[in-house]
Amino acid sequence: MEKLDDGKADVSVDYLREKRGAPAVLKIRLAGIRAHSAEILVVVIEGPEDKAIYYHWLKQAAPMLAYEMIVCNGKGKLLEFRELLQRDRTRLKDRVVFFVDHDFDGARGQTLGRDIYVTDAYSVENYLVTPNVLEDALKVEFHCDGEPACRAGVVRQFEKLYQDFLGVTEAHNLRIFAAKKIGIRNLKPWPDKINPLAKVTLLEVAQSDEVLVDVISLEREPTEEELASLKNDFDALQPPLQYRGKFALAFFGRFLELIAQDRAQAAPVLFAGLPPRPANGRLPLDALASKSLAPQSFREFMAAVLSTLSSPPLAVAGP
Repeated sequence: MEKLDDGKADVSVDYLREKRGAPAVLKIRLAGIRAHSAEILVVVIEGPEDKAIYYHWLKQAAPMLAYEMIVCNGKGKLLEFRELLQRDRTRLKDRVVFFVDHDFDGARGQTLGRDIYVTDAYSVENYLVTPNVLEDALKVEFHCDGEPACRAGVVRQFEKLYQDFLGVTEAHNLRIFAAKKIGIRNLKPWPDKINPLAKVTLLEVAQSDEVLVDVISLEREPTEEELASLKNDFDALQPPLQYRGKFALAFFGRFLELIAQDRAQAAPVLFAGLPPRPANGRLPLDALASKSLAPQSFREFMAAVLSTLSSPPLAVAGP
């Protein structure tokens, strides 16, 4: 807690961060961008962790496009900002697009339009946890270039363990799904580390020792009737795409760490026949994002956006 000089109030870091992300403040930031470049496309995203992913996807979908990003303090603030701009009587909302994760609650009742992209997956992280991303990491960071048979074996093991992980965390996702649909408040943030969710080794995935109701802690428990009413909708989800993305990314991070350790062993499990090589299994989000493919729905969204711009601003050409 930090005291102001005039002694009138104590202001926490969280409070200042909240005010900085307020829709009215974001509107002022947008006006500042417009004062500098009236025609540039402005992309509004949920948080700083999304920047690297959308940077690479925009390079794929619109490689010559110049744009500015506004980073919000979460999905709620982004949607509040969009609503504020829609009420604005000026044309400040022109050439502004919003990128938002679907999660389990979509656009939270807001009307969809050509200005907002909602992921097909739970979140952008789901698109990073794929065999294709792993395949590219194996070629580059794990020094398995020219070893297609070895890479195929590692990818098969990943796919097996990932399916097991999705099964182990089905109950976690159901609790979050129920909480979002029913409107039950969570008592603490959902975990983004692997240990509360599952035990992961090179060979198997097992239940975590932590108690489910403590890991996904809710203000109250869903009733049996409430869960029964949601069963069909939850069962219709595609787990790799539509279960919580940060859970998937936590699993992928642990798997990459494990295979990095295995790659350096003289007698490896998954890299048998290859000489040991040190490998960095702690790949930053940017490295994973650079290996991902922009979803087709995102490419189509951006194509539609570009078609509405009479003169899309282009980046300065290189040498």
